[in-house]
Amino acid sequence: MKKKSLHPITLLFVLTATQSVYSQLNYLTPSGTSNNAVLYTDLSTNGAAIPTANFDNANSSPQNIGFTFSYDGTAFTQFILNTNGFIKLGNTNPSIDSLFFTSGILGGIFNSANATDVNILSIFNLDLQAGTATPEYRLFTSGPAGSQICTIQFKNVRGKIAPIQFDNMEFQIKLYETTNNIEFIYGTWIPAATGLTSTKIAAIGLKGANNSNTELLVVSKISVTPWGAASFMSGNYMGTAFSYGKPTKPIPDAGRTFRFIQAFQNDATINLFTLGSIPKPYGAPRVDSAIVRNIGMNTLTNINVTLNITGANTFTNIQIIPSLASGASATVGFAPYTPATLGTNNVSVSISNDDNNGNNTDTYSQIVNSTIFSYADAGKAAGGIGSQNYPGYLVNKYTITGTTSVTGANIYIANDPAAFTGKSNKVYAILFDGAGNKLDSSAVLTISISDTGKYHTFTFPLSPTISNSSFYIGLEDTAGYNALGYQTESSPRMDAYFIRSMNTSVFTDLGGGNSFTPYRLMIQAIVSNTVAVILENSEQKTVMAFPNPFSNETNFNIQSNDIKGISFSLYDVTGRIVKTLKNINTPEFKVERENLQNGIYFYTLNSTENIIDSGKLIIE
Repeated sequence: MKKKSLHPITLLFVLTATQSVYSQLNYLTPSGTSNNAVLYTDLSTNGAAIPTANFDNANSSPQNIGFTFSYDGTAFTQFILNTNGFIKLGNTNPSIDSLFFTSGILGGIFNSANATDVNILSIFNLDLQAGTATPEYRLFTSGPAGSQICTIQFKNVRGKIAPIQFDNMEFQIKLYETTNNIEFIYGTWIPAATGLTSTKIAAIGLKGANNSNTELLVVSKISVTPWGAASFMSGNYMGTAFSYGKPTKPIPDAGRTFRFIQAFQNDATINLFTLGSIPKPYGAPRVDSAIVRNIGMNTLTNINVTLNITGANTFTNIQIIPSLASGASATVGFAPYTPATLGTNNVSVSISNDDNNGNNTDTYSQIVNSTIFSYADAGKAAGGIGSQNYPGYLVNKYTITGTTSVTGANIYIANDPAAFTGKSNKVYAILFDGAGNKLDSSAVLTISISDTGKYHTFTFPLSPTISNSSFYIGLEDTAGYNALGYQTESSPRMDAYFIRSMNTSVFTDLGGGNSFTPYRLMIQAIVSNTVAVILENSEQKTVMAFPNPFSNETNFNIQSNDIKGISFSLYDVTGRIVKTLKNINTPEFKVERENLQNGIYFYTLNSTENIIDSGKLIIE
């Protein structure tokens, strides 16, 4: 269990109740299930073949697992393999050899109320037969005592009902000693050379002591959904089961893995939310947070949650979660801290020991610097995303304490040269204020291969000033190339990563319950390391421009008696400087239109030492 506590006065945590994440099977959904890809390794000649009377509607004799496997409160050392894509733990056969769907979601292992159709692990249950290559069922138990793995492999099988979608399919069930975890892993499938593409239905999941919803955990998807987007559900199928077919209905990518994790009685997990880079003083005081999830079977009480910072700066804070029900989560906020020293912090959160201590701590390396905001740590990108998946602006949200200017962005360009084919690969950085108003954008970068696999610096020509406020900074991918690098964040945080459509001003949070995938966007904000001193007047605005909009000329009035060596720069929407005025020494001066076209322009006013103002002009 991981521990966090809340500041008794200034902070609070939110207990987010969710439905129970386990059935009586003691396998977890969604937090105890996963859908990812690993390397698929064919057993080849390892282990021993499992004989059956035939390859169509047959059961094997009892097979030895090689260790004791605990499932649904019962210890098993053997299983029966059925040729229709499932195993039954124990040494007794299912009710019939031909146990599979009869139509739609009728019949089959999950619907059967027969007392013998229990303790079933269904990796791909439908009416199967021999494939066009020689079929085989094989068993191999490997590893040292205490952490052995039993692998059961189905190879070169195919569906029986026409039109046949695949000539040969292969998949494996893995049983893990001690943890009692289960994996379904899918190998290479060979589409049928003939026959129409057709939607087919299989049953994938776990069944315990009966067919009640508390004893079922199923995997589901519609035919056009990628296997990587399949979902887990406690209970029986509510509509169509697991739909599949040959392209254009996606096939499993080799190594696609559905994992089922057995629940502990007392088990909590923790994830830390902090910054990878924090600028001093503009990122302070910093309030870190973490999310604690109870993925065990029992309600947990008085969970101590500790934030500990060591390295260049030191800080400790403990918060307490009074009670956390099974399946619930709590977001914990810690007391604020202000780093005093530049350097590297080691930030960790932890909870006290429970039945599974492997998920009780989360850590982060944090750089305290002068100019950079970043959620990402110093590691490389896990991949790239962009308008192919998320059309619009992908942005991070940061908050400035005090007053400074945002001068640019460091954005990681994903290392994906294959994506260049047929694309112009044009991207640029963009900056919005906290209300969603555009403040600035960089020049366009046409990505070359040499730009990939590293950060690229984009400069904001206006370097807008932001004072005690949030802002959004990110990338616009204009060509459909997934250019933006991301790192994996197992529990994407709220109020950090957003997408904004090109056609609306709405920012959609990519974290928390809205998370599509575990992305940590690799977007750094660059701020000035010189405090921006804005000339102020207690009754009037610092700078006034009138009229605005204007047709021929506009007049500026700087509300200060100390005017010396002011420079004025005007930019078009592409960031190109179209007009400059230098050595302005009077509080009032005039800007003439001359040959400028109608449109929106941006200006900056700078003294020799300070940022005075920036803003927008409209020429009509």
